[in-house]
Amino acid sequence: PSYNAYRRFQRDCHAPTFPSWGYENRTVAVRVPAGSHAARRLEHRVAGADANPYLLFAVLLSAMLDGIEQNLSPGKPITGDGYAQEEATLPVYMPDAVKLFSESDFIRNALGSELQRIFTLTKEQEINEFRKRITTLEYQSYLEQL
Repeated sequence: PSYNAYRRFQRDCHAPTFPSWGYENRTVAVRVPAGSHAARRLEHRVAGADANPYLLFAVLLSAMLDGIEQNLSPGKPITGDGYAQEEATLPVYMPDAVKLFSESDFIRNALGSELQRIFTLTKEQEINEFRKRITTLEYQSYLEQL
């Protein structure tokens, strides 16, 4: 994802901020839409349109397989407003997400240590580039007051 993609992780922006799932619930991380059993599917609502689909699916499939092999429970489905259930536990800022990604044993096992390292370095470089830039809002908010 891009640095800008993390702007949607705030209240009332329709982006889940904690691990959750539910039936026909657009406020959770993994939604199971209504429909016939033949049309049943999972809708992953955390990743944005700018996510690399190959990396995303590799990680999602690895996570599902890991959950099956370890007999993990996904917990009870969330009903009602998923945003009101808990405080955010998924990273809502790109630097936090990159740090978790870089330190994750799961990611290392799923994607390999070299891809984990290269992806981390790439995202750290993007973060540094954004931190160097002064936005129009900063100019408007502070420069005019000096």
